[in-house]
Amino acid sequence: MLQIVRVKDKFNNPINGYRDLLLNVSLRDNANVAHVGELQIHLAPILTIKAEAHISYQIGRGLVPPPRPNAVHPETSAVA
Repeated sequence: MLQIVRVKDKFNNPINGYRDLLLNVSLRDNANVAHVGELQIHLAPILTIKAEAHISYQIGRGLVPPPRPNAVHPETSAVA
């Protein structure tokens, strides 16, 4: 049985213009073991922006270092 545990409706309550619907769900199997997950519902244009903005999120959270200005990338630099 699938049970909705929590709903975050940012379609009707957008945050800085960002809109989506997040559903926390619980699914019980035949052994009555619960599997919990999140179902995300997005608009296609928002998905494009979300993918592009994710690196900023990672930098802001300290998950990846910010890019260095004028950094030389090994893939594009020539070896003399």
